[in-house]
Amino acid sequence: MSNDFSKDTAPVVSSHSWKSARILLVLAVVVAVALAGLSIFEFRSITQKKQEIASLQQEKVAFMEEQTKLNNYISEVTATVNDVGNKLKEVREKQTTISSFITKAETDKSLKAQILSDISAIENQLQQDRQNIEDLKERMKKSAFRIKALENMVANLQKEIEDNQVTIAQLRTTIEEKNLVIKNTQESLNVSQENLKKTSTRLHETEQTLDETRNTAYYVIGTAKDLEAKNIIDQFGIFRKRSALSSEFERNSFTKIDIRKMTDFSIDCRAKDTKVVPPRSESSYTIEEIGGGKSVLRIVNSEQFWTVPYLAIVVK
Repeated sequence: MSNDFSKDTAPVVSSHSWKSARILLVLAVVVAVALAGLSIFEFRSITQKKQEIASLQQEKVAFMEEQTKLNNYISEVTATVNDVGNKLKEVREKQTTISSFITKAETDKSLKAQILSDISAIENQLQQDRQNIEDLKERMKKSAFRIKALENMVANLQKEIEDNQVTIAQLRTTIEEKNLVIKNTQESLNVSQENLKKTSTRLHETEQTLDETRNTAYYVIGTAKDLEAKNIIDQFGIFRKRSALSSEFERNSFTKIDIRKMTDFSIDCRAKDTKVVPPRSESSYTIEEIGGGKSVLRIVNSEQFWTVPYLAIVVK
């Protein structure tokens, strides 16, 4: 009887063990597939984030290169304009000397020779100034930058030089052919001096324009949603949103400032909910909370901070 019981129960134990093993095998396969899918998802997510970071780095480098090119362009134009301005100042001084001697030159041949020599020097200087301005205009045409006010100043400077050349040529003709007709000569000198005064004024305006360009920046504050709706920033990324300036933003959407005067920006948002676009060097600014859910963005290194003249402060 004991043997019969053992024979009946043995198949039952074997069947139960086989079912348990099959269940464990299925669970193992499911877990393995889930882990594999999670690994693929994480890999794709990390790859995408690396691509986003690389894209931001490229944008930062492009902005900095563009700013460097602009600064170099302004420096080059400024150097030429200042040089021509200094030379025209020398021309003005020589014309003043001629004016003081003009009434004595009619009877003093040696003084007449000196005046003619001075006129030759002025002619040579004006010709060199004209060539320098023409060379500058050619370089400006080839440049990717266009500063309308600066181009107008250079064009006016060229016209003044040409007008002075005509005046000096007439003065030479008057002295050589009409024996120093004092009245006409004096009028020519007065016109020339007036032209030079205008040139000096325009040079001063040019310097002011250049100075303003160097120290002008633009900023805007708003939520990511509002700034994106106004086509000021673009957002990308699936799990973590990142922002960059839109390639088609309008300058009129920003507020123009003088970076020498404005270094603090009031923000109706906590510091941790604030970010700047494009990214700046973290050592160039601070964001401090002042209570009541408000903060202040304070620039501590203007040169580093304004490598890009456009700033979007994104708040929540």
